Amino acid sequence: MSEAEFKIPRKFTFDEYYEMLKEFVADPEAYRLLAIHDEESAAGRVNLYMTDSAVYTEVLSDLRGIGWRILVSRGWPTYIDIIRNEEAFGKWGRHAVPMGDALASDAMQIMHGDWPQMMPGAKFDIEDKASVLKLLKFIASIDQFKNSLPYDLGDL
Repeated sequence: MSEAEFKIPRKFTFDEYYEMLKEFVADPEAYRLLAIHDEESAAGRVNLYMTDSAVYTEVLSDLRGIGWRILVSRGWPTYIDIIRNEEAFGKWGRHAVPMGDALASDAMQIMHGDWPQMMPGAKFDIEDKASVLKLLKFIASIDQFKNSLPYDLGDL
């Protein structure tokens, strides 16, 4: 992508992001990868801070790849394009990876249907827009994520 073609990505609206989440969740490869991800976690080869599993690392990378593919299909530059563009890297560099990875992370919570350790009792379903909004609002309320989300919920 040339300098002239490059545009700093804007954050998506809730409706735009919701459509991307639906696309991610509809991808059969995402479910296959999520099953492997969960098997590695259940076997104790993964924790919050490190992993002893090359399989888990590869699967997580592939899940993130699905998220980035969807973002790029909606006009976002690739991460490589972001780090090669001085203006974009200055604005987005530190947040570009988490913004791209957020789509995969959010979709995985929806695919699981819940997030017991963070939102006990909450249930998520991609066909229930209100439950997806509830999840995204919760994530947006966490200080460490505020600047690294690919969406803006505005006044929702």
